[in-house]
Amino acid sequence: MTYNEWRDELKSNLLSVSETEKKRVLDYYAEAYADRREAGFSEREIIDGFGAPFDAAQRILNEEKDEQVSNIAPEEKNSNTSAKKEKPVKPKKERGLGFVLICLLLSLPLLVVFIVLASVAIAFCCIPISAIGGGIASIVASVFTITGGDVAHGFYELGGGVISIGVGIILLPILFKIAALTCKLTKKLFFSFKERV
Repeated sequence: MTYNEWRDELKSNLLSVSETEKKRVLDYYAEAYADRREAGFSEREIIDGFGAPFDAAQRILNEEKDEQVSNIAPEEKNSNTSAKKEKPVKPKKERGLGFVLICLLLSLPLLVVFIVLASVAIAFCCIPISAIGGGIASIVASVFTITGGDVAHGFYELGGGVISIGVGIILLPILFKIAALTCKLTKKLFFSFKERV
């Protein structure tokens, strides 16, 4: 980094300083740079001695704040502190058990809505699984019924089992999609309520 680049970066970090103060600071560093060059230091050594432009700007801004505080007349300091002392301090309101109970009572209907929506999503997932499980159980039972000698009733159970499995397989993607939409709706409802609170 050259001195000119360092100076430009320092200048960009002095945005909150007045133009006259900025000029004074830049002149100071220009003079310090010239003095050190005459003393035989290299550009790199001088810039390393100055430090990072941001750090130099922070030192200058902190010095300016310290000067502003030290320039306040003693009577102004006393009037400022007395004005601060006269200002009443408001005690913090603590929220007690009553507040917590009221919040719980008011949130119960919302909790019920979330529980119902979650139950609906679970039910939509369980319907096709239970239909498939029931169909499999019916097919197994039909095998025992047929081997037991009641062939007509066994085939009736077998047909019911196959139909139940088919209905479960058809409903599986549809009801899982409805369950996913119910979960998204619950999530949107929860976050919209959270934003309002």
